[in-house]
Amino acid sequence: MGVKSVDSVTFSTEIFNNVTGKCPEIDILIENQPVRSLIDTGSQVSTISETFFNSLLEKKPVLYDITKWMKVTGANDLPIPYVGYIEVDINIINTCIPKVGMLVVKDSEVRIHSRKSKTQSLLGSINFFRKVKDTVDLHSENKQIEMIGKQLFSILTLYNISAENDTENIDSNEKVALSFVKIAGKSPVLIPANSMRMVSCTTRQSSDNKKLCASMYKQYKG
Repeated sequence: MGVKSVDSVTFSTEIFNNVTGKCPEIDILIENQPVRSLIDTGSQVSTISETFFNSLLEKKPVLYDITKWMKVTGANDLPIPYVGYIEVDINIINTCIPKVGMLVVKDSEVRIHSRKSKTQSLLGSINFFRKVKDTVDLHSENKQIEMIGKQLFSILTLYNISAENDTENIDSNEKVALSFVKIAGKSPVLIPANSMRMVSCTTRQSSDNKKLCASMYKQYKG
């Protein structure tokens, strides 16, 4: 097996389209201030830029300095500089998601990750998606789409929170085991944006053949 040079424009375009994809973005209100936000289901935190935080004049959230005891890193394992933690109300279309925890990141970090985007906010973390789910869960599918929009509804459907749901339904006397799964084989698996893929994984065999659930997260240090 060798490395092949790609000269065909058509084939190069096909490879580019398979490797890359447009990141999902959404227009929201944070404390009644409009902002374009990136949706990142692989992130363990939700963030806003320091500049946007300073523009929140109607209701300035309390900024908690947690930088001394919580360190956050990106996928490249480099530190993400941030100034603190806030809790804000987020409006998606006509639906309010209350007390969403977000990190206020320094503008240099926002520019690095948003060079081709005008986003000043990132919606991620299982906490945010769980809050959205709890808000719309009692309504019909059509009503949920009306409340949060088709794009976020689709992402919420794809976002795997079944492990948490299973944990909530487990009897209080039953022990819950958390571990890691390993991708089968030696080759990395590419999952393009806005797509799904079945991935074969291995883990320790459960002696009682219980149902296993796996979720994909970025690594961070806290």
